[in-house]
Amino acid sequence: MTNDTLSDVLLEALALRSGPVPISAYPAVAGGKRPVRNSRPQEFKRALEAQTLLPFAEISRRFSRDQAPNLAVICGPPSSGLAVLDFDEPEAFAAFEAEFPKFVLDSPLVRTRRGYHLGALLDDRAPPLRNGPTSFGDLKTKGGFALWPPSVCGGFQRSYVRHPCDCEPKPLTGKVLRWLVESRLFRDAGRYVGSLSKMRAQLDSPEYPTG
Repeated sequence: MTNDTLSDVLLEALALRSGPVPISAYPAVAGGKRPVRNSRPQEFKRALEAQTLLPFAEISRRFSRDQAPNLAVICGPPSSGLAVLDFDEPEAFAAFEAEFPKFVLDSPLVRTRRGYHLGALLDDRAPPLRNGPTSFGDLKTKGGFALWPPSVCGGFQRSYVRHPCDCEPKPLTGKVLRWLVESRLFRDAGRYVGSLSKMRAQLDSPEYPTG
């Protein structure tokens, strides 16, 4: 674990916002996952859009006097439709990687204490995937957030295998979603993404991307 400075965290937030697929981020408590209530995400977002470092520091110092904050990326519309597949079990990630090696190889990837975060994009025509737990970990969509480097959680500093500035997130196509559903990696799929029959009908729609 390294001792990143506040400037390191802020520069990373700016890099994510300035990447080929803009990703918004805001401060989370140092060493934890909870977004900081008094960090004013909208103010932080405006600072990102203006690409100014001073407001970042002013916002962050409100809650982090002697530690750099963690960095929470926002899923959904604020981040170009970002979705994060949070693989808590290495076996689940290995199964997904074996089925879709190119998708994994071409996607942003973060190493966490227990597994990996894989960055992807939700298509506007996608089934109504909800932010919530799955059998492989969490599916983070609209309303969710994920801790990305240089965040520290549970004493482990998260690191990039592939940075989103070097590797754009790819759409979660019907083929990928169908495999996730039919392989039963989703726990209680009906509870989290609607009935399987409805989801299959949406995936079978000619308007939905199948690549």
